Amino acid sequence: PPGRVRSARGRSHAGRTAGADGTGPGVAGRRACGRCYRWQPGGHARQAAASLEAITQAVSVISEMNTQIATAAEEQSAVTEEINRNLTTIREMVDELNQSGKATLNSATSLAATKEQLVGVVSHFKL
Repeated sequence: PPGRVRSARGRSHAGRTAGADGTGPGVAGRRACGRCYRWQPGGHARQAAASLEAITQAVSVISEMNTQIATAAEEQSAVTEEINRNLTTIREMVDELNQSGKATLNSATSLAATKEQLVGVVSHFKL
């Protein structure tokens, strides 16, 4: 019956109509046409394209940041390796200086003992 078709059509259009403030499901990209909104070609496509462009730009920025972070990490790694090499060289130099210091102490101790021997020998000679 005609009344049944009309009420069914009214229910199907009711879910697509905008609220009093112009909002509602599917309002963007649609144009008011009587009781319902009709699909406006390209409306959602333009929004999707704009969203994809924004996402692409954000991904590009993130990619650039990622590259900068990777470069900085590589530089920090190289600096860390250089510091480690320098610390190893310094440690080796300290070890050498320590050995040289011990050798110098041994020589000084030996010289002091030799001096005491010479003083003893010289004391036997009278002038």
